[in-house]
Amino acid sequence: MLTGTKFFVLTMKDGKPEVISTSDSPVVGISLAVSPVGDKLVVTGFPGDHFPSELPAPDKLTAHLFSLSRGKITYLHEIGIQAGLPAQFSGAFSPRFSPDGKRVLILNGSGWGGKGSLDDVLSVDMNADPPRVTEVIPQVGDGLESLAFHPSGQFAVISCLENIALVNALTSYSHLAVLDLTTTPARLLYHLPVESVPEGIEFTPDGAKLFVGLTDANRVAVFDVEGFRLKRSPFVIRVGHGPAALALGPRYLP
Repeated sequence: MLTGTKFFVLTMKDGKPEVISTSDSPVVGISLAVSPVGDKLVVTGFPGDHFPSELPAPDKLTAHLFSLSRGKITYLHEIGIQAGLPAQFSGAFSPRFSPDGKRVLILNGSGWGGKGSLDDVLSVDMNADPPRVTEVIPQVGDGLESLAFHPSGQFAVISCLENIALVNALTSYSHLAVLDLTTTPARLLYHLPVESVPEGIEFTPDGAKLFVGLTDANRVAVFDVEGFRLKRSPFVIRVGHGPAALALGPRYLP
């Protein structure tokens, strides 16, 4: 768990969470991801020791690499961009590791929709020495909120806030963006329209279904997965007001 400039490593003891270590961070964290084997963390944020009264300019929100060993978290370095690549960090947000841990996708745009501009997705090669951005998928959407890798690692789905209801309730709309990760560089395949605002997003462990939380619609959309195609079910899961993040419970484990 990350709160500003301090990490808390927790474990479950007798059914209750227990803090086993704390670590300081030279970065004010906005979002983070932990590698599948639990030895690395990628944090997006900005150098400093506290949150300012206003969020820093997007170009100040970059990505940083940490190690995790025996409950101790250690800062390694800022993640750079391969020389000559037409890419830059601009509101780095919501990093996610691929299932094999070899790739991290980072969304630009600070998670804000309704800007009137399209944000890029940056791909970090974790096998590079040091890990760095080696691919960019340009202009994926306006307000890239969250991302889910398909368990196969062959594609990923991003929720795009777009012109959200908070900006203009009369013309609000959102999308899902599907990325093909089997090509070099990775590429945008297509968009699907969804209700506003798609936030939580998760595949089942077998990759057969995708769940997308639709915050303003107060429900969860369900998609069947057929290859790289998402086929929406006519049925939805009704939930309480304003759902955001979501996760799958143990009964979905194979």
